[in-house]
Amino acid sequence: MAVVFDLNGSRHMALNGAGDHGFNEGISLVITCDNQEEIDHYWDRLSENGQPGRCG
Repeated sequence: MAVVFDLNGSRHMALNGAGDHGFNEGISLVITCDNQEEIDHYWDRLSENGQPGRCG
């Protein structure tokens, strides 16, 4: 099950992760970009002071 909603002008999607996967701190972010330069910008900022994992 999924729901798309707007929150303060920002579009979000929530998914029902039923089954054996209980509630946890995991999230996914989607950022729509126009080109590779923009992708690299967000990748660098979001992974700053952290360590990217195999899925992003």
